[in-house]
Amino acid sequence: MIHSRRKEAWRFVSYMFLHGSYEHITFNCLMQLLVGIPIEMSQLGWIGSLRVATLYLSGVLLGALGASISEPNKYMLGASAGVYALIAAHLGTLLTFTYLIMVSLLQTLVQDYCKLGSTSLLYCLY
Repeated sequence: MIHSRRKEAWRFVSYMFLHGSYEHITFNCLMQLLVGIPIEMSQLGWIGSLRVATLYLSGVLLGALGASISEPNKYMLGASAGVYALIAAHLGTLLTFTYLIMVSLLQTLVQDYCKLGSTSLLYCLY
């Protein structure tokens, strides 16, 4: 049965248009709007749209490949793999900006401490 579907590569992308219930499609659309739009707006111009579309479709494709390898006899439906890719990108962005903010805050605190006249070489290496 699996060997007869080898030439049907379109199944790896088209499953994202099928959903199991109204709740399923509603949740996927809601998450795409809540997570995808801020990621897209953080990029410049149409390049942001292209990057988000590439990220989303890569998540869909990799989700289909992973699901077909782990459970080849199961059917796939929904756009959850693309949504998970958007969520992972958003979390990566949040962690990166949190790290940058913490480093900037620490540098500011150390510089202010050194400006107060501290003679400790350990804190004033700048």
